[in-house]
Order: sequence, then C-alpha cells, then structure tokens
Amino acid sequence: MSHVVLGFRTGTTSYEWSSGDVLEALIDSHAARYDRARDIRDLKRIVTDMQASVGDPATFFKYNWALHRRIAELCRNAPLRGTYLALIDFLEFSIDRAEFSDFDGPAMIAVHRDLVEAIDAGEGPQLDAAIQAHQPRPR
Repeated sequence: MSHVVLGFRTGTTSYEWSSGDVLEALIDSHAARYDRARDIRDLKRIVTDMQASVGDPATFFKYNWALHRRIAELCRNAPLRGTYLALIDFLEFSIDRAEFSDFDGPAMIAVHRDLVEAIDAGEGPQLDAAIQAHQPRPR
C-alpha cells in the first residue's frame, strides 16, 4: 500500500488504502473516546520503539502495525475493529515482498506521535487534524 503511514509497494503492485483511511478515522475516533492513561502509555511506548527502528523500515512497520493494533483495541465496535485488523493482517503478511522507496521515518514518527497526543486529548479539532495528517498524500 503506497501510503505514508501503513503502506508499501510490492513489486509492480501498489495498493490503495482509501477504504482503510475511512476505517482508520473511525478507529481513531473510538480510541479518543475510550482511552485510559495506561492505553496512552502503551501507545507512547510503541512510538518510542518505532523511533528506535527508524533505520530499518521492515522493523519500523512492524511497530507501526503494533501501534495501530493497540489503537484498534480501544474501539468498542467489534465489526469495525475486526475489519480494520484484517487489513493490517494483510499488510503484515505482505511485508517480505515490500519495497520502501518512499520511506520517511522521521516524518512518520511525527505524524504518529501527534496522533497519539490527539487520541489522548479526546475528540475534537486536534484529533481531526491528526487524522487528516495521517492520511496519504496524493503523488
């Protein structure tokens, strides 16, 4: 999935994440509604792990997906959570064939750190802006 946050390209195939973007915005909103202090500590720890692996894109994305799985755990809508996690399962399964030509680890760290801070702050303009920043950019 040629995506600034959750994506990559495999060989000559790129995957669009547009349905994932919609699901992700809903998941993030649920997370902001239901998170607790320990959840935020867990999310911040995973972002720290992402930052430590910024030189290794494959490992970085493993932490990235762990972060998104942990965010999804906060969603109380089981069908929504399950569908979103199935998409992450597909990404994880495809990692061995991934190319990371557009990988910008420092920028991705900033986007994810802001997303976690916005989830902690709750629903509102900060979360809306973080979700928007987390969306893929047109090429």
